[in-house]
Amino acid sequence: MWFAAMGMIAMVLLAFWPALKNGFIWDDDLLLTDNVLIKLPDGLRYLWFSTAPIDYFPLTYSTFWVEWRLWGMNATGYHLTNILLHAANAVLLWRVLLRLKIPAAWLGAALFAVHPVNVASVSWIAERKNTLALLFFLLSVWWWLKSESESGKPGRAAGDHYALSLAAFVLSLLSKTAGVMLPFILLGLAWWRGGIQRADIRRVIPFFGVAFVMGLITIWFQYHRALEADFQHRSFFARLPLTGYAAWFYLGKAFWPLNLSPVYAGWPVDPHSVIAYLPGVLLVGLLIVLWWYRGTWGRPLFFALGGFLLALFPVLGFLEVNFQQFSWVADHWQYFSLPFVTTLVGAGLYKLSQRKAWALPGRCAMVGIVAACMVLTWQQAKVYNNETIWSDAIKKIRNAGWLITTTDKSWRIAEIWKRRWPIFASPSNIIRACVMPSLDFPPPCCN
Repeated sequence: MWFAAMGMIAMVLLAFWPALKNGFIWDDDLLLTDNVLIKLPDGLRYLWFSTAPIDYFPLTYSTFWVEWRLWGMNATGYHLTNILLHAANAVLLWRVLLRLKIPAAWLGAALFAVHPVNVASVSWIAERKNTLALLFFLLSVWWWLKSESESGKPGRAAGDHYALSLAAFVLSLLSKTAGVMLPFILLGLAWWRGGIQRADIRRVIPFFGVAFVMGLITIWFQYHRALEADFQHRSFFARLPLTGYAAWFYLGKAFWPLNLSPVYAGWPVDPHSVIAYLPGVLLVGLLIVLWWYRGTWGRPLFFALGGFLLALFPVLGFLEVNFQQFSWVADHWQYFSLPFVTTLVGAGLYKLSQRKAWALPGRCAMVGIVAACMVLTWQQAKVYNNETIWSDAIKKIRNAGWLITTTDKSWRIAEIWKRRWPIFASPSNIIRACVMPSLDFPPPCCN
């Protein structure tokens, strides 16, 4: 058991080793290096009990407050903390999958551990909120399952583990509210394992209460603190067709993690066109087919896809998020949803290897996919430093061709900024010029 855990940690350290050489990049200044509240001796009071922070992630800010006194402007310490948190998350995911009796639990967790999409969360200091929040999210699930297994037994173990699960959920939301959909996922777990009982609903009600309160707080901070004055608001119906595109995009990157980028060019989607809603309709159709076959092969697939979409729901576009002014989709938004895919892939490869004719190819595929992910992660981790992050993003977006919604003038402006002010050029201005639609030629959905 310990050997398997140490092996997974070693894989994470090896795959993400280049990140230790990276410095501070976009948003690291806003959340850490230029954040006055982090440097104040009594900054914790403001981080927890005021509206001064740009977002209400007090537990994440508290880790920065402590680390600032340990590492200061030495970025290596922050990167190492992020990598170790991610390694702990991978091990915790493995333990949760074991408790759920998922086939090839270690493989599913290992694929998550070295998946290239996670570079955006692990190699980016500002995304500490992801790695920290998932740690408590998984602890909450772990203690929830332990409390379930001990229900009805003598003693206080079941109640204690339930209390720990709820407390861990609160800490997860205080790190980042990305895990706000956990109550729905817990009910999904109950359904997948046999059916939702009244006891399941009673036990999850406090989780819904916590999620509702923290969700309201996050929305308030998002609209009153995070959204910039020049944020280009879109109506709900202008955003609606983009949710389908985003869902398929995330599925694509989860299964085929190539050409990853910190930001992506927007889709020129016209909300008045029926075709714009086709991706969403296809997704709903797929869910209906899986539900129809829920009695047999469709059940695990429906739960995996449903959990994947639930975890992504807050950032699919139904709500406005500040980062959407730079990119409609982002790799770091997949951190909570990716385990559903890696678990499914790991279990699928294991089932394949159990067939006599496919035993050798199946085992080779397991090793090959993990090794390929490690190589891609190693390469992608090098991108997240101040010298290459923007040039790589611009190159990836330009190579996307049909995704580009900017003009040549915008590209020239951005490249001039990059050449003349490689350090002090505003990332916000570069991304607005390179990714978001030109103000002279806005697409119909942005009018």
